[in-house]
Amino acid sequence: MCFAIAVNRRVHLNHEPSQRITVMNILFKEPISHFLSCCILIGSLTTRLDGAEALTEARMALAQWVEVEKTISSETKAWKEKKGLLQQMTEVAKSEVSLMKDELEDLKTEASRAAAQRTKLSKEHEAHAQASAHVRQFLEVIEPRLESLLPKFPESLTEKLQPMMDRLSKLKEDKSGRLAARMQILVAAIAEIQRFDQVVTVSQTLITMPSGQTQEVSTIHFGLGASYFVSEDGLKSGVGGRLDGNWQWISQNSIAPEVKKAIAIADGRSVETGFISLPVTTQKTER
Repeated sequence: MCFAIAVNRRVHLNHEPSQRITVMNILFKEPISHFLSCCILIGSLTTRLDGAEALTEARMALAQWVEVEKTISSETKAWKEKKGLLQQMTEVAKSEVSLMKDELEDLKTEASRAAAQRTKLSKEHEAHAQASAHVRQFLEVIEPRLESLLPKFPESLTEKLQPMMDRLSKLKEDKSGRLAARMQILVAAIAEIQRFDQVVTVSQTLITMPSGQTQEVSTIHFGLGASYFVSEDGLKSGVGGRLDGNWQWISQNSIAPEVKKAIAIADGRSVETGFISLPVTTQKTER
């Protein structure tokens, strides 16, 4: 029926050329369906063909149009699917970009913190290096001084200090320095000297008498201020002190009774009270 309409319109257009142009212009300007436009076009192109040929060409054109429409429909569908996939990929890419931006900000923040921490550690390292230099200088002065004092101390004190000094000597030979360990030993040695100087110490020890004989005696030390000894038989006694730069015992047998009495009171074997007269020598304090 559509084809018949196209043919009638064609015949009419052939008899009136001016009207044919006007109608064709209207056909292509008016918003009609693709199918009707195709039929009119086929009718215009087959003016001098007979009905059978025109019908055959119309069917071929219609078949081609259908294929074109199928192709367009298929391409449109494929495009929609691809478009949806592209949109999804775009959203994923946007999410990844956003995530990367967040991670980049976190890295910047972490880098700032690391830089601040590095600066802090660098300053602490410099401060530690300066403190270590001061400690090393202090040890280089005090350690030789303490070693030089050992021969001037009583034997009972020297016996306590000698293991510390031996360990200190080993640490000084260590290339790693071990400043903290050396300082701890030095502080412990000084504390032991101070403790000895603040108390009365009674002990049994072997001393070399002025005659060259070695004898076991009882000793009493009133700190580092005064020291005395007396033999077990009470016949020999004396005082201790620095002589010629070293600790020595000097015989003074006349003070034996007083020394024995002082030792008995100090170690709790006697409750007798009273004054005890013992000689005291003053010496110049070394600094």
